[in-house]
Amino acid sequence: MEEHRVGTMLWRGKYLILIAVAAMLIAVAVLTVTTSKQYEATTILRVDQAAAPVNGSDAYNAQQASATQAVNYATLLTSTSFLQRVASKIENGFAFSGAGLGSHLGAHAITNTNLIVVTFTAGSRKDALHYARTVADQSIALFKADFVSTRTRQQAAAQAKLQTVGAKITALQASDTPSARQQIEALTIAQTDLTRQYGQAVSEASSPSPVVLVAGPPSAPSAAVSPRPAFNAIIALFLGLLVGVGLAWLRERLTTGERRTPAAATPRDRDRDRDRDRDLDRDRNRDPLAAPAATATAAPAAPRPRPARRRKANQGANQGDAAGTP
Repeated sequence: MEEHRVGTMLWRGKYLILIAVAAMLIAVAVLTVTTSKQYEATTILRVDQAAAPVNGSDAYNAQQASATQAVNYATLLTSTSFLQRVASKIENGFAFSGAGLGSHLGAHAITNTNLIVVTFTAGSRKDALHYARTVADQSIALFKADFVSTRTRQQAAAQAKLQTVGAKITALQASDTPSARQQIEALTIAQTDLTRQYGQAVSEASSPSPVVLVAGPPSAPSAAVSPRPAFNAIIALFLGLLVGVGLAWLRERLTTGERRTPAAATPRDRDRDRDRDRDLDRDRNRDPLAAPAATATAAPAAPRPRPARRRKANQGANQGDAAGTP
């Protein structure tokens, strides 16, 4: 029964469904035609450690370090400040800014690997391939420069602290007091720790930075990644069916309500009148004298006329009674 009602509803609203589907398809077709095509190029970057591993344990540690560094570099590639530096080094093809370059560039590290996937979208396949390689090369150069500058700053900071502590020790040695000797002992311990940090900074600054390489030339499919006509058509078909079925259901509810309104009131009124007449007939049969009162109470129902034969018989009986009365 329910399936029959649904089928009837869909059949009655078939034109609404067809119109909704056609409208959605036309709208998506216009949007697809007017939207400019976008092509995407992909570049793979590989992060390696400069020092070659000696044994299996070193190789595992180097792999873990490279994977961690890949995640850091991928995060850096999506930051606006870093992209601003990259944009200043590429030719003025798109007049990129940091935020503008970020809208074309995407980067993420492959989990538990030393690989970074860098994608670049542009209005043509040629531009996508060109800028994907250019951005990768400039990013690698900045990675290396940042590594060297960071190690140099760490070395300079450690050296400055070491010199400051040494000057304080020299100043305190001039006054041979118990308080000065206690301060000299504390500063000597700090000087030893700073000397170790400075040696570590010098060693790291002299060590080569992690090697970031382009694993292969950029690649880009010949088809545009946006817009996608087939996918858009499927979405339009689904939305059109959804809207059309909704309109058909609404139409069915409205028309059904209009049909039921007069049909539902008339039988109820007829049943009420029939029940009232039956009650009046029953009251007349039980008590004829109470019939006029009941008739007067039920104003909407018209009183039933007496048959002419019974009315004449009653008149004759009344005349006979009047004649026999002295």
